[in-house]
Amino acid sequence: MQLHRALTPIFLALLAGCSLADIRPAELKREGVSEASAARGRVLLEAMQAAHGGREQWTASAYTVAVVQDDWPGSVSRALFSPWPDRNYPMRLTFENGADNSRADFFAGEWEGRVWGIQNWATYTKENPNAEPVFEQDDTIKFWLPTMQYFIEAPFRLPEAPIVADAGQTVFRGETYDRVYVTWISEEPQDSVDQYLLFLDPESHMLVWLEYTVRDFGGFVTGLMHYEDYQNVGGLQVPTRLTVVEDHESDAVLHQMTLSELELRPGLNRAFVVPKPDIRRAKHD
Repeated sequence: MQLHRALTPIFLALLAGCSLADIRPAELKREGVSEASAARGRVLLEAMQAAHGGREQWTASAYTVAVVQDDWPGSVSRALFSPWPDRNYPMRLTFENGADNSRADFFAGEWEGRVWGIQNWATYTKENPNAEPVFEQDDTIKFWLPTMQYFIEAPFRLPEAPIVADAGQTVFRGETYDRVYVTWISEEPQDSVDQYLLFLDPESHMLVWLEYTVRDFGGFVTGLMHYEDYQNVGGLQVPTRLTVVEDHESDAVLHQMTLSELELRPGLNRAFVVPKPDIRRAKHD
């Protein structure tokens, strides 16, 4: 058993009694989401999507492929959360844009040759890339593959949220940002629904920071991710370094994804990612 699989239930039990995190800025907590703030938020999100290459181009690109180095430098966070056998584990990640269907091909180290995959929320593994997929539900795969994809795609996925609000400008780490709050179902915090607070460059409209909750790891858990080193890939601006730092004041790195060899593959055979399209599971099984 990996250490994180043994420790995570203990960690979650300790957090069970903690209060539910709420990352809304004070004004939104006080005033709520008005029609005017929702409209302004939509304008900001539309500008962000355009700055990142546009939703139409993202949809037309169909599939994204990247080599991902997933680094967990801290021993505690690595033990609690990292699903990989080593600290900085390489994989080739292929995902269907916007669809939560993806696979990770491990090409080095202890897991060399193995494949993780998820299609229609059903998880599968392969002992080697040419083997038949074995469909068994695995909560680790179910969480990590869609999560990695979602953060990479955040400029295009977060505007899908039904609840949006302009959260006002702020100065953060010496820079001015436009902020947009997004969530689902209700603007207030909920046990099973995440909140996101986007920090956008007011001139380029690019996503620079993203604050978020992680309800799957307990109601108290939040994160702060820095989006850096954007690369133009087929007309899309894709971050090649996504860094989770300790908190608003600290630069201590908890988790960092580095992307290279980025490609858009509109002609990829869907069976590469979705080998058995008739097999599916409910998202919240």
